[in-house]
Amino acid sequence: MTEQPALKPGPYVLDAPVKNPKPDRRQRYDWRAAPEWPKGKELTVFLELHRGSEGQTFKRLAIRETWGRWTFQVLYADEAEYLTRHLVPAVPTPDLTVRELLDKHHAHDDTFAVLVRLLRDGVIDADQIDQALTAINAEYDQEHPNG
Repeated sequence: MTEQPALKPGPYVLDAPVKNPKPDRRQRYDWRAAPEWPKGKELTVFLELHRGSEGQTFKRLAIRETWGRWTFQVLYADEAEYLTRHLVPAVPTPDLTVRELLDKHHAHDDTFAVLVRLLRDGVIDADQIDQALTAINAEYDQEHPNG
């Protein structure tokens, strides 16, 4: 088996379907509990800061769904080799570029402030925001017909 290059923070996709060794069908909304993750699933690797029992801090590579609603649900790379061996860097796209910028600035809770700034600076207008939100909701409803 060839040595896999070390993961670095950034966007990734799965190069093959991966069976979850610990599925839990009771956890309907937790991506980590799915029985299998499909090829092409978009995941983001990032550094998460931890504080040890002695007060020391350390960083740990974490993996989360790139587009999930619950971005706090993570797997740690050092505990998920079954998944990390199938991660390949994602081809940059506008949506992944935005996600990378949000990661870089730890700004996942600041997207409202970003929209306000763009609106205030005249880069976008309220109709564009309304159209985007309408399209996002329609896509979600189409992908999840039962809510």
